[in-house]
Amino acid sequence: PYHMTALALNKEGLKNMFKIVSEANTTYFHDGSRIPKERLEYYRKGLLYGTSCYRSDVFEAALNSSDEKLEQLLEFYDYVEIQPFQDYYHLIDRGQIESEENLIISIKRLITAAKKLNKLIVGTGDVHLKRIKFIEMFLYHNPKLGLDIVLILYVTEKIHVHLHHLNI
Repeated sequence: PYHMTALALNKEGLKNMFKIVSEANTTYFHDGSRIPKERLEYYRKGLLYGTSCYRSDVFEAALNSSDEKLEQLLEFYDYVEIQPFQDYYHLIDRGQIESEENLIISIKRLITAAKKLNKLIVGTGDVHLKRIKFIEMFLYHNPKLGLDIVLILYVTEKIHVHLHHLNI
């Protein structure tokens, strides 16, 4: 199974997220929680879906598939997540990506496809938080990619999510 990110925008989104989690841990449970994309689409109201980390279908497509396949997969998501290079280096060390150059090419392909489809591009980290209330600011600058992104993510106690994105 692939990874993705889901953010609740409001109470309806939170309710839908609970339904997704419930189905993933009952109806579709097999060696762990999982849920078909069709069910994610069904419960989409009030949620934002992000491409997540190196374990996403989108990142795999950026590495190994055609531009058409990559764009087809991106259509499902509301925003595209780009993480710092160090989050990917273990893939080079393990031989899953041939070189840093191939990594840069794949990330550039992902960014190009996201821009073509007018998807929001955000800088994230492969971070798993247990707290509900937090404020994060992430600055991502990489001259190799020609990309500067500032992401400020506010999550309040009422699970309202506010994304502020500046492409400098």
